[in-house]
Amino acid sequence: MIMNLCCIKALLLNKGLIISIIPSILSLVTIVFNYRQTKIQNNQFERNYKLQKEQFETTLQLQKKRYEAEINENKENLRIQRKPYFVVSNSVCGCNGNSDHHISIKLKNERNGNAFKIYLPESIDVSNGVAIHRQEVLTNTVIPIGKELASEWGYNNTLSGFKFSIIVKFEDAAQLKYKQNFIFKLSDALHVQIMNWSDPVLVD
Repeated sequence: MIMNLCCIKALLLNKGLIISIIPSILSLVTIVFNYRQTKIQNNQFERNYKLQKEQFETTLQLQKKRYEAEINENKENLRIQRKPYFVVSNSVCGCNGNSDHHISIKLKNERNGNAFKIYLPESIDVSNGVAIHRQEVLTNTVIPIGKELASEWGYNNTLSGFKFSIIVKFEDAAQLKYKQNFIFKLSDALHVQIMNWSDPVLVD
């Protein structure tokens, strides 16, 4: 009988102990649950942040491309509106059959009512090894519409019957720069002929 009372007393004490630690267990479970929920939320936040960052960078790149395309389109439209167009109004070779040849070339501003500053190369190398040199220093290179620029060239060689090209560069008041290629031929009879020329192209 005494043993039964002791056992009952022990069970009651254990039951009280269990009941007393239940809040602690529930609190621990709550902490673990909240930790896992917080971790899940943080992971979700990081995924959302990464996705939003990628979307923002993609949008930014698209906007940059559109902006650059608009700039290029505006620049091209301005170039078309202001594009120079020069033609060869005269080309003569002062050649007497000796090795002292002098070539006179005149370029005329034919388009758009804009004045352009012209840059000419100092020398030209042609395919047969002949070097053609510009013979004068250009002082007035701003050519208004309808006006001409005369340039003098020369080479010391008895060769003839070859082609050569002059790349002319232009700059307008807005500092837009262009280039235009003119192709000539010096015939065997020592006549200078314009063979072809390109449309002006915009250069950086």
